[in-house]
Amino acid sequence: MILGVIFGIIGVVGFLLPLVPGTPFLLMAAACFNSMEPEETASTRGNESPPGA
Repeated sequence: MILGVIFGIIGVVGFLLPLVPGTPFLLMAAACFNSMEPEETASTRGNESPPGA
């Protein structure tokens, strides 16, 4: 999750600064958030219970 946030910040900065590429970092951030465990995903969305609970 921390890597996803870091890559997301670098990606946003990349869209603002001309020499830093933004798209690869945003794709890496999306991959980091996509690989989260279901329990972590449920806890970040609120009080939803994870599947199978």
